[in-house]
Amino acid sequence: MRVIHGVWAHGALCLWAEDPDLPPRSGARSSGTASSGVHLPRPHPFACQAAELADLLASSPGSASTAAGDAARKAIHDELTLQLPSAGGGPLASPELVRPEAPGAPEPPGGPGASAASVPARRGRVSLASWRVPVLALGPGTALALLGDSGWGGPGRPDGAAIAGGSLTYLAAVARFAAGLAARGRVLPVLEAEGDGYTARWRPVLGGADAQRGRDLAAAMPPSCRAAAGTAPGTLLGSALDALADAAARARRRTSVAGARNIRHTGSSPHRSSA
Repeated sequence: MRVIHGVWAHGALCLWAEDPDLPPRSGARSSGTASSGVHLPRPHPFACQAAELADLLASSPGSASTAAGDAARKAIHDELTLQLPSAGGGPLASPELVRPEAPGAPEPPGGPGASAASVPARRGRVSLASWRVPVLALGPGTALALLGDSGWGGPGRPDGAAIAGGSLTYLAAVARFAAGLAARGRVLPVLEAEGDGYTARWRPVLGGADAQRGRDLAAAMPPSCRAAAGTAPGTLLGSALDALADAAARARRRTSVAGARNIRHTGSSPHRSSA
């Protein structure tokens, strides 16, 4: 079962996944060098290709009408360099990843079904290392719809084809918080400099219980959420919350405008009772 992770980077939700059927380490030891002479990190040996992850999202039962299926069609295939715990020349698996047992292999520590991450590294000490991973990049609007899908807010997909990693369930909680702020009118319009002009945005207003919720979310951020940037949890949370709250407020406004147009077109009024 693949494990899908989420990282907020460059103003977008970036999804990547681990495949338990791929080898834990690649044969290549060299990271490679770009034409500019820059030393490149190695590709993550058991990360799914972006096209495979898109197929996984699109092929889930009912995905034709779900946020996951829409996200797969709208996502941009990209690549990120992540700082991940590593040992023995390869990245460590996430706690959720369970590898199939090879025939005749000894039982791993923890008993049958123990995760790949529960097996201690036999070679070298654990340290952070850079790995290139293929990702699906989703803009704030599409990300909000995907993260609001109940199938990804919990521990896994209904069909059992994949399981959500801790970073993805965390970002789903951030999306629910952002949507709640927009629903309660806890957003204000602002003008932000963009290029040679300004762009109107909705920004969340945190006070009282909302401010405490924001602090709690920052404190609870999994380390995997910060794998693409070394920014502080509060800064990273603020970036994601700003973008998702703006997307939520815009979505609500579109729904309100569409409802008003429907009332005008049908000639009905919410204040008119039928005889």
